[in-house]
Amino acid sequence: MNFAREMSTLWANWRGDGVRMAANYFAFRGLFKVHSRPLSWLISKWAPFPLMVEVEVSTACNLRCRHCEIGSEIDWGQPPKLMPYDSFLRILDQFPLLVFVDLTGIGEPILNPRFLDMVKEVKRRGIWIEGFDHFGLWDEKVTDFMLDVKFNRIQPSVDGATKETYEFIRERADFDVVCKNLRYLFQQKKERGCHLPTVDFHFIVMDHNEHELVQFVRLVRELAGDQRVGLQFTEVLREFPGIRAKKVPITERHMAEVRAEAKRQRIQVWFNRNSEGRPKADMRQCSAYLMPFTFISGDVVPCCAQNEAGNRPLQIQRAMGNIFQQSFRDIWKGGPYTELRRKMRRGETPDYCEECPVFKAKKSGL
Repeated sequence: MNFAREMSTLWANWRGDGVRMAANYFAFRGLFKVHSRPLSWLISKWAPFPLMVEVEVSTACNLRCRHCEIGSEIDWGQPPKLMPYDSFLRILDQFPLLVFVDLTGIGEPILNPRFLDMVKEVKRRGIWIEGFDHFGLWDEKVTDFMLDVKFNRIQPSVDGATKETYEFIRERADFDVVCKNLRYLFQQKKERGCHLPTVDFHFIVMDHNEHELVQFVRLVRELAGDQRVGLQFTEVLREFPGIRAKKVPITERHMAEVRAEAKRQRIQVWFNRNSEGRPKADMRQCSAYLMPFTFISGDVVPCCAQNEAGNRPLQIQRAMGNIFQQSFRDIWKGGPYTELRRKMRRGETPDYCEECPVFKAKKSGL
């Protein structure tokens, strides 16, 4: 955990949205991390009802990115969907003590005509909210709304430092529009004196852009001006059939070069746990299942780590249950979730987690 990043985020939420929102973030970070084995065992045995949830509100997208399931044109057997507002409320209602919501899925959330209403409702309930977005549709209207409701954290997904590279990776995107929208966000934050949302860029490293990592750090500083900004680098999670991007490892050399430039630019930078240069933690230390991921269909999976694998039918087959067909409390106490937690305590790898890109997978009997 990057202490400086966590403290700056905690401070921004306290100053921007009060003590309650800072407490929500503190609870989220306290639970959602790699714990020691004894503490992980206790949490798994105790199985506290989740205080965090990720909800997919769209499987439609206006882009065709080379590293994405949608960009690969994989046939899931179902057309793109937008979650109805009433269905979203049914999900929220089943988590009475929520402190954290992430509205990120495989699609572009802003395409959902009720997305801003969903954000407003989450904030009305006093819940900390974040999301990822490619920022091609995050225009002035959206920015003004997010500043008004005090959206807590946004992670712009930008995978190139130049127009040529970015638009090659994210087909149908416009690099100039993305940069314009980002500049407007930072300008308005400064003019209004807003601490929120905190902005942490997300860059997926692949064969088409690995030469621009250091250059991208400089671009982020140029876009943010003198404001606080963060940046996460992540390897392509998997090379599945149809993917048009090649997985490139983030090595210790990459990390050293990026960190040196980030220090010069005063940018908080970190690398996802799937990076080659970072050792994987034991599966027994995983706490990701405390933040279940709900597909637009209502199917509940333990976390989002198996997304971007090009095999959603298998994910749904291994789902813990469907939140539109039974209560989440019954799902949480049901057989699949109970067995998942039991296997983790024993150091085994649950079926759903066999291809986990983040933690060490150890199948039973091996």
